[in-house]
Amino acid sequence: GWKQMSRGFSLVELMVVTLIVGLLLAIGVPGFSRYRQTLEYGRGRQQVVLDLMAARQSAITRHVPVAVVFGTPPAVSDIRTYATHIDLDADGVRDANEPVTNRTLPGAVRIEAAALTPVDSVRFDTSGLLAPGTSGGRLIVSDASRRDTVEVSMTGMVYRR
Repeated sequence: GWKQMSRGFSLVELMVVTLIVGLLLAIGVPGFSRYRQTLEYGRGRQQVVLDLMAARQSAITRHVPVAVVFGTPPAVSDIRTYATHIDLDADGVRDANEPVTNRTLPGAVRIEAAALTPVDSVRFDTSGLLAPGTSGGRLIVSDASRRDTVEVSMTGMVYRR
């Protein structure tokens, strides 16, 4: 005898596959979104730590003061941007010929609070210590569900707590 071969999928089979794919997406998308936010937060927090460490190292290797200024001065809360200024002539003023690197924190990451002396910046001298008149302090880095403390000691060391 002659046998008829199936040439495709039935409507019921397609609906079952569509339902399974929909369920997998419904379960997976929120988890992926949380995972992405966690990565974004970690990247933002690490960005602040590494930029502070790089500023200190730059002060030592270039033998010039370097300042990291948070927000639009004076800013102490809800900070999304900061700038690193390499003060080539050591006058404490941003001159047109001096390198300035502006940074923006990713996504919902922000510096919730800055408790620094002076109020909005960390200033390293040529030895990598904090400049006279400054004593470091702490930055609270956060997003909607996490927060960490980044501390800068008087010796210029940067710690994540």
